[in-house]
Amino acid sequence: MPGMNGPALVEAILPLRPAIRIVFMTGYAGADDLLNLEQPGAALIRTPFGPLDLVSRIDRVLLNH
Repeated sequence: MPGMNGPALVEAILPLRPAIRIVFMTGYAGADDLLNLEQPGAALIRTPFGPLDLVSRIDRVLLNH
């Protein structure tokens, strides 16, 4: 995303859609700070991952497990 990263996008969207669910996808080793947004519907998945891993993570975020 030219000019904006994932956390900046989330901060822009949250005021408009406070109940939005978020799945951050990254291969960056220091990405734990992505979840410092204190958003209950946020999760992180690290690359590489398989289709079942992605479906499972999305399911957990949507159902808030």
